[in-house]
Amino acid sequence: MVIAGNENLKSYSSAYNPRVKVVPTVVDHSEYRVAEKSESDSISIGWLGLSYNNGYLDKLGDVLRTISKKFPNVTRKVISDKVFELEGVRCRNIKWNLENYKSELSEMDIGIMPLLDDEWSRGKCAFKSIQYMASGIPVVASNVGANSTVVSDGNDGFLVDNNDEWICKLSKLIESSELRRKIGSAGRKRIEKDFSVEAWGKRF
Repeated sequence: MVIAGNENLKSYSSAYNPRVKVVPTVVDHSEYRVAEKSESDSISIGWLGLSYNNGYLDKLGDVLRTISKKFPNVTRKVISDKVFELEGVRCRNIKWNLENYKSELSEMDIGIMPLLDDEWSRGKCAFKSIQYMASGIPVVASNVGANSTVVSDGNDGFLVDNNDEWICKLSKLIESSELRRKIGSAGRKRIEKDFSVEAWGKRF
């Protein structure tokens, strides 16, 4: 039997083995702290990942520059192994390490997972989105691959297909702390129910 992380990988693997089961990426949600957010004017849009994936942030450059001009109070928070810089965008870089990344993650106000719509990205298993949601952070993600399975658009996160939608959904979250709390809380519940070790341990 083959275990695949999403339906796209299952489809690929089925050509070589008819016995394929999907077991999604899961997290131990008890290890992810949901931080109380203060009513601050400062808003952080965060990204967590290895630097070899920085190209996805580069592709979102025009969106991030537009948001920076529209909302001067917004900063970009990048948790990674290397510094990320983007002209016209104010970034706060946090060096990833095992001891602090979850606490740094929980302090983000919005999490983003941009992807390209290509075969490689369609094989990804939405780990960033799952981590943001487990931390009670509202996620905005490209409507690609497993993101479309994990995130229920408008309920526990937002899915986007183009730059205009990125700007629209990010703006809505920046402008409303109530919406951020509502989407973040729904995302946390979604992970507990469908993408947690507790939910999948016995089934696996």
